Amino acid sequence: MKSVLILLTAAVLLTVPASSSNAQTTGSSTAGPVCNSSPRTCLDLMLNMYLKALLVHKPEALPVTDNMKFTENGVARKLGEGLWQTITKFNVDEGGAKQEYIDLPQGTAGLHMIAMEGESPALFILRIKVADRRIMEAETYVIRSHPDGTQLKLSEMNGVGMPMNFVPKQPQLNSRQELTRISERYLDARKSGSFNAADYPVAVDAHRMENGRTVDLRSQSIAPFPGFTYRIEAVDEDLGLVWVREDFGSHLAWEGFKIYDGQIHAIEGFSGI
Repeated sequence: MKSVLILLTAAVLLTVPASSSNAQTTGSSTAGPVCNSSPRTCLDLMLNMYLKALLVHKPEALPVTDNMKFTENGVARKLGEGLWQTITKFNVDEGGAKQEYIDLPQGTAGLHMIAMEGESPALFILRIKVADRRIMEAETYVIRSHPDGTQLKLSEMNGVGMPMNFVPKQPQLNSRQELTRISERYLDARKSGSFNAADYPVAVDAHRMENGRTVDLRSQSIAPFPGFTYRIEAVDEDLGLVWVREDFGSHLAWEGFKIYDGQIHAIEGFSGI
């Protein structure tokens, strides 16, 4: 419901008069649209404004900086190219997946969703960086499947994941430093292939989901990837989330870690490009 309301609010902002919209998108020194809500809600709103503009094919409606950087699948492009021209909808109306990540100190917001190009689904990853209510960077990845979606298990990628969006009580939350340390310990184990759940802070019921396929995190086997590298994209201290971009050399992956009480409770994400 929260995401629906934010998308509706974003739709309203995208219908501002042309003179106001032009003033916001020319990259002038003034800040972007006024937001009187909490900083978290405002950053979340900017993320969903991007989705709405993408859906209606109106990149000019977004408040961006003069030197705004836009990439799709690692290639620098002009805002409005790529998926902007081919998307027909997101599948959230049919209960499809949507997972957001908000990092207030970094001014970063990102998400995983399913975008539709006609009848063909694609995994969609978006990361934006915002300053003064203007988008400085938009990094996107579109992971396309076979036309019939056989490479994706969409039936298991439903809505907003309850484990990932469980709101821990204040005493259960870990600091930014602890969230980073716990996630990096697991990531380093993936590189070496030496993961043993008994030696790591992993909850007894923890799971890992990749492209809709779920395994028991504690019993999974991990092959060593000596060339494996990663980059932490966002740390959400309010929800105990860490969002990571992973490079296996042969492909990329994006995973979110759910951490509270000093333990990993879930890892969910997309991979394939």
